[in-house]
Amino acid sequence: MNPLKGDNGAVRIYTDKWTVMDMVAPTADDQDRIGQRDGSIEGFVTAFYNGPAGPDTRARLVCDGEYLHIGLASERADETSPDAENVFILLATPADGNLFYSVPIEVSPGSHPTIIGYNNWTGAEPKDRRQTIVTLTEETGVRTVVAKGEDGSWRADAAIPLTAFNDADLRTGAEWGLAIVRYGGPGGAIPLSSWVPIRTGTVRMDDVRRSLDQRVFHLDLYVANEGRLGTVFVGKSPGGRLSSAIKLLYTSFTEKKLILHVDDRSAAALAQGLVMHWIDPSGRRTSITLRVSVGPSGEWSLCFSHPEPLEDGLYQLRLLAGGEGADGKRFDIVCFDRFDLIAAGERLAGAAAALPSDSGGSKKQVSSAPPSEKVRFLERLVPNQVGFFAAGVPHRPLLGFRSANYTWSPESPWSIVSVDEGGMSYPNDRYPESNKLTVRNRKGEPVDYPYYEDELGRRYFLSAHLWHHQRKYAVAETCKLASVDPLGAARLLLRFAIAYEGWVRFNDSVWVQHPIPGYAEPPYPYFGGLWDRWSSMDLHGLLPLIDAFLEVERTNAFELLGAEAGADVRARIVERMLRPSLESVLSYPVLQHNIEFPNWIGLIRLGMALREPQYVHEAVERMIRFVQSSYLADGFWKEISLSYHRQTYGGLIQTIRALDGWSDPPGYVSPRDGRRYDNFDSRSAVPQLARMLELPDLLAYPDGKNVPINDTWAFQTAPAPRSTRSLVVPQAGIAKLTRGEGPGQAQLYLTFSPNNGHDHKDPLGIALYAERTELLPDLGYTHTFYRQWSVSTLGHNTVTVNGRDARINGEARRGGSIQAFAAEGNVQVIRACQETAYEEVEEYSRELWFVGFAGAAGAEGYTVDLFRVNGGLRHEYTLNGEANGDSDMAANIGMTDYGPYLVEGQPEIVLPKQETDYGGTSDNQYYAYTYVKQVKTAKLPEGVYDMTLTSGDGKRVRAGLKLFGHVGKGNNRLFLGRAPSIRSTRLLGLDGDRNSEAVLYDMPKWIVRRDSRDGSALDSQFVHVMEPFAAGVKPAIERVEVPLSDEAAKRAVVTVTYGSVTDVLMSAPHYDGSEPLRAGEWELEGKGGFIRFENGVVRYMMLVGGSRLTAGDRTVQGVGPITGIIQAVRQPDRTGGEHALIVDGDIPRSVVGRYVVITHPDGTTAAYPIASVTPLAPSGQTAIGLDGDPGFLYADAAASGAAAGRSSRMTHFPGTEWTGSHSFRIDNVVTVSFPRE
Repeated sequence: MNPLKGDNGAVRIYTDKWTVMDMVAPTADDQDRIGQRDGSIEGFVTAFYNGPAGPDTRARLVCDGEYLHIGLASERADETSPDAENVFILLATPADGNLFYSVPIEVSPGSHPTIIGYNNWTGAEPKDRRQTIVTLTEETGVRTVVAKGEDGSWRADAAIPLTAFNDADLRTGAEWGLAIVRYGGPGGAIPLSSWVPIRTGTVRMDDVRRSLDQRVFHLDLYVANEGRLGTVFVGKSPGGRLSSAIKLLYTSFTEKKLILHVDDRSAAALAQGLVMHWIDPSGRRTSITLRVSVGPSGEWSLCFSHPEPLEDGLYQLRLLAGGEGADGKRFDIVCFDRFDLIAAGERLAGAAAALPSDSGGSKKQVSSAPPSEKVRFLERLVPNQVGFFAAGVPHRPLLGFRSANYTWSPESPWSIVSVDEGGMSYPNDRYPESNKLTVRNRKGEPVDYPYYEDELGRRYFLSAHLWHHQRKYAVAETCKLASVDPLGAARLLLRFAIAYEGWVRFNDSVWVQHPIPGYAEPPYPYFGGLWDRWSSMDLHGLLPLIDAFLEVERTNAFELLGAEAGADVRARIVERMLRPSLESVLSYPVLQHNIEFPNWIGLIRLGMALREPQYVHEAVERMIRFVQSSYLADGFWKEISLSYHRQTYGGLIQTIRALDGWSDPPGYVSPRDGRRYDNFDSRSAVPQLARMLELPDLLAYPDGKNVPINDTWAFQTAPAPRSTRSLVVPQAGIAKLTRGEGPGQAQLYLTFSPNNGHDHKDPLGIALYAERTELLPDLGYTHTFYRQWSVSTLGHNTVTVNGRDARINGEARRGGSIQAFAAEGNVQVIRACQETAYEEVEEYSRELWFVGFAGAAGAEGYTVDLFRVNGGLRHEYTLNGEANGDSDMAANIGMTDYGPYLVEGQPEIVLPKQETDYGGTSDNQYYAYTYVKQVKTAKLPEGVYDMTLTSGDGKRVRAGLKLFGHVGKGNNRLFLGRAPSIRSTRLLGLDGDRNSEAVLYDMPKWIVRRDSRDGSALDSQFVHVMEPFAAGVKPAIERVEVPLSDEAAKRAVVTVTYGSVTDVLMSAPHYDGSEPLRAGEWELEGKGGFIRFENGVVRYMMLVGGSRLTAGDRTVQGVGPITGIIQAVRQPDRTGGEHALIVDGDIPRSVVGRYVVITHPDGTTAAYPIASVTPLAPSGQTAIGLDGDPGFLYADAAASGAAAGRSSRMTHFPGTEWTGSHSFRIDNVVTVSFPRE
């Protein structure tokens, strides 16, 4: 590891994490190929602590041109041999840095199979999603042989066919990657060890789909994602060893010194040709400029600067010296862990890194006193064993395995009471805990976990669940006591520390609960946190004690108790409880889970308690990484749900509050991030914070309720709803159009969101709020048995294809793309597409025009909805009626009964029983059809109709919606029915989210179905005009006509007449500059046009994305859209600035306030408001300032030249990487008003 010692700034290094794959001729015997068993690989270390492993493991690699042979050997175990043991080999070839091959070898089979993962199994970070692990077993031609000795030693051989690899590069000198892991199971007598050091990992044992005796151990280690592979040279190494001893010294965050002892007589000559590269855990290689000093005794001092080491994992320094020919070359590979780099920097900082403690004079003085009755009671309550979080109820097994099955009170502190009507106390003699699991703790003492076992073999750890309640109460009360009785709180902290020394680890998952021996080392069980069962938030349970500790620190209570006990009480609490608790948490992998924030806060508070600012910086780093890996660049939580968004940023806010006012000690600069904090500024750490906080307020109806997008609770109220103008949330795929102000504002939403969890299958769904009513609702979240209906495509305001749900996986995960957004004045338009929703469609797009009536000062107006679909045999345009009241919908044509459900024929109906059930029919029709009941129908051969929706409270009408429809001639049919409205959930909250309530209410459901007549793909252009109206007010629109609806070319002309006004809307989204859109005397050269006539005279014209719009003798001309390639992206730095796109040429300032649509190399798009335009002389370029983060950067800093071959990446979730150009488009919007003569 590191033969040179004695320097505080010395970094622990490894110089033996490379080997040679020997090339040999084929022989008949696998073992002959391996040859000498001692091999070239040894020096295994334990996980997390990375200490020497015992027994060690040796390995060697040999290739015969057909097979790669790996020989392994272990010495006699000093401890008892584990009941089960596995070796896992991870290989990487030079061909693909994201492709790995795993070879499992079972040395000793156990009762539970073990499988392994080498990165974050949640796929939370881009690197994890890019990596592929291929498991090679007997099925892929791998041969393994294991031979075990009577003394506990063993040998194993694995022969892997070279054909199993995608590209087995066997050129001499080619570099493969290798990791070897040895594992004896959770709580095994021999801890996990590995050739290349591993820091973090865990074991999952909670697969509830398997019976108890068939559970699989999931060993999850951070290896591939942290570059923890050694180097294997094919055939021969690059040369001889350069140095006999190496030391790496920490100088500063980006400055280090390497000291080599070179025995070669030609050391001076070697030094002149020395080359060094820095390799980070992702494999990025940077050439390093060295400042070399050669001493007379062969000691070289190499000072160098290097890139910021911000990535967790294993780093390498590659040194190569010498002249021509391999014989004259010398090399070394120095490996080190980022953790050890930071630790060296912290040691070097020494006293400067420590927070000052209060001197005795500044502390609040308390008097010595015996413990109070309350303190003595709490001391007895602190359990000597760790309790279990949940338990079943023996006399009511149907209650399942829950933490809420029992209550506990300090008035009856030695029992728990079941929550069922019987209220039975446990433990009791009726269900005796006559069985027990016993392990020994770290002190060698036996620790018993008694349990009752029922006839099905389920174990009920009732006493352990009682301990959980007792400890939880004692922890909370200790925190409360700290301010009023600090000496009493100090006694309790000491009692907890004493108890902690005897606690053992455990697994606490559903029906799989058991303790683990005290000698167990990392990795620990995932559901095995000592303070909270869920390791991802383990410090949550310790936080009250940390806060109590900090409060007691402000007094002399620890000194008083120390004098009484004759020992350093504070040191015992710190070193025997707080620091081990911290190390336990640090041994687990960071999953970027939204419940990890208590661990961030715990790190902050522990940094204060231990007077070590490094943990504050680690907490901030975890928080920032979480934001980057889990939030979109626009500030939205990756799961596009306002409920989960608010839940998640709540953790960020709590963390930032814990950092409020934090300043590092004078002179301290963190070796973790190269920063120091003075009065911590959350805005620089999390620039999106302001956006995160305002999103729920921006996406709220005028009545304060959040728009129930995806799994958002419809009853949820925005903290401070804002009546805003129209906007786009670009990465979240949400557009909002508004008219009017205040409570009477009208709002129209269009969603084309990515699907990253808690999704609904609602491509291009809309929601309309007008006349103080949610007229066309998105139903939102529910846990009732109507959940699948609320998620279904048919359950939204959109179009289904071929009678099934839209896709949300695979290519469809990325959602839709915005194509145009113009929100100026009284006429607004948005257009988006989402062809990935259905694989059979070539077009799936929606264009919405939000138009205010002529002369209207408020929200009065109408919506034109153009939904275009090409592909598939059935298209169904569908809308929900108002869901919060008693609403009804009627058509202007006669309708007849269709049936009790929207299904064909009379199949058996399968109803859902719980929220995971879809329901459906016996003949597998679209399950969502079974939720639409009391169905009436009418044929629509001409495709023209109108509808009226009315909404009320059962006594009076509140509002309504007049709807005019045109779907063209064809095999069309209109359906009207009733469908679940989830009203109780929407109005009453969680108290109303029950099946018994859900069945009480429904809403109108309207479907227009178009079927192919001859089996050919359908072309549909659904044209609808919708006008909201208030109670007692007659709708203003008298007539809607569609002079042109070209379904093939996707062009349309719509006229809307009310009073003396006729509005003409012209839409040609695929206009390419060739054929204008014509309808009589109206002509459009562009994407969209709007003409308003009063008494037959043109009063207003609007041209969008085009060059000409003509109405008789009136013509509006424009220069057309501005397009180009984005050459660079500018971000704000620590001193300020704005987000900007750098483009070639001049951009007029008149575009400020409009939207620029960015198209990425994969065709996805995003739209941003333009905040500024700044010419960049003399380059001839322009900086287009954005109100928002575009969320991507080019990999290089070039601001000019060809962008086609440049690589780029998203800066936030999902971290997409591209090669190619990013283009932009700014649609021109020209408006002209013609005064009355």
